[in-house]
Amino acid sequence: MADYTEKQEKVLEKISHVLTKLDETVDKYSELEESGKSHRIREWIEEKKAIHEIKKILKEVDKYSDNADREYDKELAQVQEYVESIEDQIG
Repeated sequence: MADYTEKQEKVLEKISHVLTKLDETVDKYSELEESGKSHRIREWIEEKKAIHEIKKILKEVDKYSDNADREYDKELAQVQEYVESIEDQIG
């Protein structure tokens, strides 16, 4: 039972770390938005990444099952490439 509790605590710590990182990133983009530049697409991508990471963490402990991970990784990479290409064009 103690092993289960330790595993549970580690999972919660990992999820907490992902969410803290997401909050910091969104705060950073919010500060940049005040200077006149919008980063809503980047925020959206970061949110999707965080959700994906949380799903992976939960999947490791058999609390979530989703077979769409590979497809999601592919789609996320495509979106990131598109955003980077637009940013390169803008300057």
